Amino acid sequence: MRSQASTRYLASTRSLGARLWLVWLLATLVAVLVGILLVQFARNSDAAVEARADAELAHACDLIHDSFAFYATGWAGDGAATAATRRDLDTVLATALAREPAMSGGLWLRGRGVIAARIEPPGAPRASDLNSVAETAVAGERSATLRHEAAGRTTLVAACPLAGPFPGLAAWTATSLQPGGRDRLGLGLAGLALLVLGLAGWLVWITTGWSRRIRGIEVTLQQHDVEALPVLAPTGERELDRIVSALNDAGRRLEVARQRNAALTARVALAERQALLGRMAAGIAHEIRNPLASMRLRAENALHGDAARKDPAYKDRALQAGLVQIARIDVLVTELLTMTERRPAQRRLVPLAAFIEARLAGIRDLAESSGVRLSGTAPAPGLAWPLDEGLIGRALDNLLLNAVQHSPPAGTVRLYCTEEAAGLRFTVTDEGPGVAPALLPDRLFEPFVGDRTDGTGLGLAIARELAAADAAVLALADAGGGAGGGAVFSLLLPAIPA
Repeated sequence: MRSQASTRYLASTRSLGARLWLVWLLATLVAVLVGILLVQFARNSDAAVEARADAELAHACDLIHDSFAFYATGWAGDGAATAATRRDLDTVLATALAREPAMSGGLWLRGRGVIAARIEPPGAPRASDLNSVAETAVAGERSATLRHEAAGRTTLVAACPLAGPFPGLAAWTATSLQPGGRDRLGLGLAGLALLVLGLAGWLVWITTGWSRRIRGIEVTLQQHDVEALPVLAPTGERELDRIVSALNDAGRRLEVARQRNAALTARVALAERQALLGRMAAGIAHEIRNPLASMRLRAENALHGDAARKDPAYKDRALQAGLVQIARIDVLVTELLTMTERRPAQRRLVPLAAFIEARLAGIRDLAESSGVRLSGTAPAPGLAWPLDEGLIGRALDNLLLNAVQHSPPAGTVRLYCTEEAAGLRFTVTDEGPGVAPALLPDRLFEPFVGDRTDGTGLGLAIARELAAADAAVLALADAGGGAGGGAVFSLLLPAIPA
């Protein structure tokens, strides 16, 4: 059994593991969001770089166009691309692309292909791409662009038509975009994934270690009763050791409080016992004094009275009256011995139906002479229960006797039992006036307390002692006296753990 404080500490440590996993989930969500933002940023960055490259290609193409237009001004040749012309065209390209050192460019002529070119790393574009974009530019008499992506590299080609002595002539420019941004994006995403996995591994290590240590604390606490909490050893975890220190401190304070409570309980029990002994002594003196006074008075009258009282017949009546008082004292002494001489319970399986019938049979003669009806029921046919038949039987006999004595003629006294989760409950009810308010709530089961002049006042006290000897609890379930009828007494016999 664990204390409420230790239960709260263990619950808090278990919830800490749940919080750590919540932190990991939040970190994973943040990493996913950052990854999405990085991907979007990379895409936007690629688009911006590509747009800038397109603009640079168009500008370079315009430079070639302007340089060639200057070269072709006043051209008087036949339009044939001779060797000298090609040298001039190379000069035109070098002049136009002087400020674009990382860009390839050239001149393309329909039917002949490339007639002049400046090739820069990573090399010239594919011939098919170049022919396609140049033909589009020449045919449409406007600039054209083409984009080709292969092996993780993007090649951009632009072409613009050139007017002059060469029909079908176009200028072209080309460049390649490096995949470095995507590589860096992959590295960033891989880093995020490794961070999330590392965090998950760390949390698994933390929660596993904590769970193992917490389980050790829990097992240690479960093996000890709450009244004697064990001294827990440090776990090596600073936060857990704070809890362990608090539990050890709580155990020490609990032990001190338990000792103080035990001492106080012993003092209270002693005081109650002394008070009870005082009341019992007064009751015994009263119960014995009255019969002794009656016997003394009759004996003195028989010895020293007038002639009529010295008559042998009067002496016989005096002796008979003395024997009655002696019998009353004998009953009182017997009941006192019954209440004080508690023997260990000896349980065995007892059939409940026969047990209840035996209790009713023992009181039936008195009930019939008083005009009281008896009724009894068992919880189930053939049901047996482990109990001490002598102790519980005598306790129920006292309850039934008390119920019959307090029931009016034509009233009914009932004895029945019910099987419950806590054990077996016997219930005795009557239809009398109920328990007097003066006897409630504490005096009802005290010795020599009762509302009948012809009784000893020990019946309920003896019944409670007999029930307690078999670990049963006798209590007043209903004082009665109202519209519901008489008193109801309950005797709960706990079940023996399997």
